[in-house]
Amino acid sequence: MGGRERRVYLAGLSGVGKTAAAERIAGWLGWPWYDVDREVERRAGRTVAELWAAAGEPAFRRAERSVVEALIRAPGPGVLALGGGTLEDEASRELLAAWGTGVWLDAPPETLAARCAASDRSAARPLLAGRDPVRALREMAAVRGPRFAGLPWRVDANGRPGESGEVVAVEAIRALPWPAPERIAEGVWLGRNALAHAGPTLAEAEPDLARGRAVVATDDCVWPLHGAALARGLAAAGWEAIACPLPAGEGAKTPAVLARLWQALADQGAGRDEPVLVLGGGAAGDVGGLAAATFKRGLPLVLFPTTLLAQVDAAIGGKNAVNLSGIKNIVGTFHFPVAVVVDSFCLLTLPERDYRSGWAEVVKAGVIGDPDLLALCGERSAELLARRLDPVEEALRRAVAVKTAVVAADPRDEGRRAALNLGHTIGHALEA
Repeated sequence: MGGRERRVYLAGLSGVGKTAAAERIAGWLGWPWYDVDREVERRAGRTVAELWAAAGEPAFRRAERSVVEALIRAPGPGVLALGGGTLEDEASRELLAAWGTGVWLDAPPETLAARCAASDRSAARPLLAGRDPVRALREMAAVRGPRFAGLPWRVDANGRPGESGEVVAVEAIRALPWPAPERIAEGVWLGRNALAHAGPTLAEAEPDLARGRAVVATDDCVWPLHGAALARGLAAAGWEAIACPLPAGEGAKTPAVLARLWQALADQGAGRDEPVLVLGGGAAGDVGGLAAATFKRGLPLVLFPTTLLAQVDAAIGGKNAVNLSGIKNIVGTFHFPVAVVVDSFCLLTLPERDYRSGWAEVVKAGVIGDPDLLALCGERSAELLARRLDPVEEALRRAVAVKTAVVAADPRDEGRRAALNLGHTIGHALEA
């Protein structure tokens, strides 16, 4: 990527979260970021409200345009959080369109009014001062809506229960034209926004797969986060995603859930050349893989792992199983996927505990097979914990290389593969 492909500007009404999203995106990508309103204040030495009161909106828009002109002259990538009315200025609008990709963060006025009331920047919004904020935001939405709607990408920033600002920021960077994922090992692809390339990647991995409707075994927490991206990516190559939601975590690994998947495949009339797709963590991969291995004596399996643990371990190696009578993984088989597609953006929405715990598996890979990976985990730990994508993806590549090398040497778990159990034996005992 280069030039305008590495630049994004975020637009939307007051309170929609443009500044927070810009800061998150810049942190993940290592790009500079700016808030246009704050930059106007810094250069003028006065607040937005003071500038507005002193000279009115026309003078403020001129100051805003001057800041936009200065910011977009900087070479290299960047992220801009625009003011709510920046796009009302035609010159600013044209400059920004030539500079990068515009993303509209959209939420209803009622949601935005509540956020503005709780914000420490409420005094910096002169158009809301002394007015009913819901009514004022509705009026602004009516006026500014066409400018926002003209941008190439829209993100629902209203929020659903349990979601955080990371979800909005990830959806915003999915707007950029990221390159197709790279094949990093036999049967494993890695890339930013790899879900958006799912269809072409799957066609490359296994050209003879039947196109059409495909059952997606998915964690019912994951599908609302990443299902739309996967569905778009599959549609690009002629597949339609049919989600079969599963319970989250180990609750998915039961005979009853396995039977539910078999029924979904039967209802779909899945043929032996039609793939079973799995979007989720290791538990979803286990039960989805077992369904693929057993339905009609075996269907092709494609994994889209969404947790760090699944991306570097559970999705690689062909093991699939469910639990029975309190015994972990007692019913299962080996059934190797035709493709494992790793989207590093999925890691950006992981809860902190899940993200941190996955690094134990990466460290293990370094201990048993890659001293440079172990050194990376120590020397760049602050960046890794901040989810800076460059070192995270380097760690993923190295950990996947260790796991695939061990599996290739011992695919049926008859010898060398025991090294992968480092730390697992005591872990499973504690679980039990």
